[in-house]
Amino acid sequence: MAISHVSSLLLLLASLFFLPAYCGVPFEDCGEVYYPANVTSVDMIRDERWAGFKISGTTSKTITIGEVQLDVYEGMIRVMKQKYELCAHTASACPVVPGAFVFSFENIIPFRLGREFKSKVYIHDYEEGLVCIRFDSKLPATVLSA
Repeated sequence: MAISHVSSLLLLLASLFFLPAYCGVPFEDCGEVYYPANVTSVDMIRDERWAGFKISGTTSKTITIGEVQLDVYEGMIRVMKQKYELCAHTASACPVVPGAFVFSFENIIPFRLGREFKSKVYIHDYEEGLVCIRFDSKLPATVLSA
């Protein structure tokens, strides 16, 4: 009986140790207004020189067209401002119907080694905002040593 309790405890400890690796990037909404889309996760996509991100969530609105504005800050200074056509970055073609969505942006943020960045992503359909989030980007130590 004691062995099963030890095994359960070890399994619990191991799952708590590895859980943060699967939770994605911490993010927050911009807190400005209500948006018809809700972000559930943000995952960073990285290689040695570039970073990108994948936004997953749900929407209550059909999205037929839209734009993504990405602002990247180093400290308080904006170092990058780009706009992207939303439908070019959906996991499925537009229109995005109410329900789950995934927007993927790969190789769009050039990393300068050892730097941390704050990113703001604002998505709108030219009539109203759909979602606005902020998250931190940091080059992992494994890439720094490569």
